[in-house]
Amino acid sequence: RTCHMVATLASVFNWTAIVGAARYEWQVALASDPGTPLRSDELTGTSVAATTVMLGFDAAAYKFRVRAELSSIDGPWSAWVDFDFTPLSAPVVTIT
Repeated sequence: RTCHMVATLASVFNWTAIVGAARYEWQVALASDPGTPLRSDELTGTSVAATTVMLGFDAAAYKFRVRAELSSIDGPWSAWVDFDFTPLSAPVVTIT
């Protein structure tokens, strides 16, 4: 089951802890092509800042998922979570 959200660079991706997990692996992909992750990484906590996940990406629809890793065993992936990403807007410069 997926839910649809909006993320900005101020957002944080969070997930539930799995007992015994040594670390977590996350992936982000375009919603139109989830079979080709654009970025992935591993970490020991249960959250990752959107600045780590989405920095440099354009406004579009994306998917995010995570799995626990127990020693040398990879757990199953979570369901993909669909979200729209809105990057920071560029400031407008005026000269008076």
